[in-house]
Amino acid sequence: MNNQENQNNPVDFYRPDKETIAQTLHDLIGQPLMALKFAVGTLGEPTEKTRPVIDEMQELIRGMQIEVRKLLVGLQTIETETDLKTALLDTLNKVHRDTTLKVRFEHSKLADGLDVPVEVIQAVVETTGKALDEIAAHADATRAVVKVWNTGNTINLRIRDNGRQLWMNGIYHTVLSAQGRMLIDCAAKKGTMISVKFPVKKG
Repeated sequence: MNNQENQNNPVDFYRPDKETIAQTLHDLIGQPLMALKFAVGTLGEPTEKTRPVIDEMQELIRGMQIEVRKLLVGLQTIETETDLKTALLDTLNKVHRDTTLKVRFEHSKLADGLDVPVEVIQAVVETTGKALDEIAAHADATRAVVKVWNTGNTINLRIRDNGRQLWMNGIYHTVLSAQGRMLIDCAAKKGTMISVKFPVKKG
């Protein structure tokens, strides 16, 4: 086949959609990382010689899990008609599936009677996902509680865990992008509590 024929008959490249890419990331990277994490955990009590290597392996796995989670969150397409509760439940189900963290979801009058813009839904969901990722990877926590409710024209988000205290600088940008306000409480004897307020109406 000559060059003219090649130009007239271009190759049709396969372009997977976001859902397919996200599923592939989860199946081919996310799940093996979780299996590797468990495998490292079965190596037993580390010795003075093996401790640095095991610690480095665990840290690498945690970092990769966070990056995979960020990619998955970025690939999620939240349509305007998708309600906040459904989007949050989808994120929490992914956390249950990909980590050992047990998360309880509490909600009261969640977006009841409010027309929540899609950018606010995305910010609430992304903040929740990133915070739970950090908790699962670094806090040595076994449980977390996610509570969402609205007061007036504000969506309130509160996340609390029972692990080590964390300072989650990484989620500030997401909160600020939706004109939200965040408070991190590390004063408790154990765990971290994150409180965020997202205005439904800009300004």
